[in-house]
Amino acid sequence: GIGLYHYYADVAPPAAKILRFLLLLPGGDRVEGLEEMLRAREGGELIRNEADYQLHLIYLWYEKQPDRALDLLRGLHARHPRNPHFFQLIADVEDVYLHDSAATLQWWQQLLDAAKAGRVAEAPMAEAMARVGIARMLDKRLESNAAITHLRTLLAHNPTAPFGIVARAQLLLGQALDHRGL
Repeated sequence: GIGLYHYYADVAPPAAKILRFLLLLPGGDRVEGLEEMLRAREGGELIRNEADYQLHLIYLWYEKQPDRALDLLRGLHARHPRNPHFFQLIADVEDVYLHDSAATLQWWQQLLDAAKAGRVAEAPMAEAMARVGIARMLDKRLESNAAITHLRTLLAHNPTAPFGIVARAQLLLGQALDHRGL
């Protein structure tokens, strides 16, 4: 926690630094904070997962090192294979930061397979998220017919979780139908 404070106190926007000064809070040090988090990660049994999670955000948002963030997420996934959130985060990093549509699609497919086999927690919700992720990537790759199939399968089940998934699927279905008609 101290490392997080030191890091964020240094990289905070100027308005937050003024507030910190007015509240008489100590200053930060980006390098020292990152080193403290890495030491906690290496030496901590109980906080390693939390450190990895926080560090992946720092590597993505502030340090511009998506490969390091991806390594941390893969480690979290390996230690917690039933957590669907790590599949999703890895797919998002592959897509948004590394622009690797094949890897993104592969992670969404792995999540779908795990959800259908009951190997992840909250399997129905994970399946819905995976189908939307797969459909989005397929449509992006101009494989609209395959995307439509996934979306129609999802909509036929009318899932209630996660919130808004049916609306997202309907929007993607409309886009895929438009792309197919082009």
